[in-house]
Amino acid sequence: MIRVRRPVAGDFAPATHSSLASQHATATNFTRNDPRIESAWNNFIRTVAGQDVRRVLTTTAHTKCVFCERVNPRSVDHYYPKSRYPKRMFRLSNLLVCCWDCNTAKGSRFPHLNRRPVLIDPVRDDPAEFFEWDLATGNVFAVNDPARTPRAEFTRDQLRLNAQSLPDQRREKVVLLRAVFNLIVREPVLRPRTREAAELMLRPESEYLGIVRFWLRNLNAEDQALYDAARARLPEIDTWVEQWL
Repeated sequence: MIRVRRPVAGDFAPATHSSLASQHATATNFTRNDPRIESAWNNFIRTVAGQDVRRVLTTTAHTKCVFCERVNPRSVDHYYPKSRYPKRMFRLSNLLVCCWDCNTAKGSRFPHLNRRPVLIDPVRDDPAEFFEWDLATGNVFAVNDPARTPRAEFTRDQLRLNAQSLPDQRREKVVLLRAVFNLIVREPVLRPRTREAAELMLRPESEYLGIVRFWLRNLNAEDQALYDAARARLPEIDTWVEQWL
């Protein structure tokens, strides 16, 4: 998980704002678990305005799930679940893009602690303040901070961020990136495909940058020397990472 930029009003077509306002006016009459909620949302998301919302949210999330960072998110999700908070259903500030697995895992469970949501919102919150990674396993775990640990643990467990193949894929990302840095440093003449591999792994659209950021911010002496040498050989690295590091 990595922080995501909030879209601004100008990112959306004017007609989209009009449609959202109209839908919001209708949704204010819905009660919790109202049977009309699901159809109202499904009908909207199929419209031109709904597709504009999906497009903008996907673009600002760099075509990744905002929770697990897998590419090609399929769902426009509601941070505050629409079944429990229908009056927030058409607010842009409540909308995120995520993959089907995270959308399903998130569900409608939405506890509060000290009057604020427990689930981490990657738009409002900076996940780097809540999570650390085990580079040897790829597992994500909560920081040791009483103010943040409960939210981090709930988010990790609710979204199943250590389930299935995710840890292995995150671990492999760091292994491969370290190998690419070694190639950058050691190749007598830097090959185009090596440069391309580095760009693909470091640009904002790349998967699993959360663990990469943690690694690059906590390098040991050997890896720091490698990273510095790679940046000296390929200065574009700094451009690729500046949006998220």
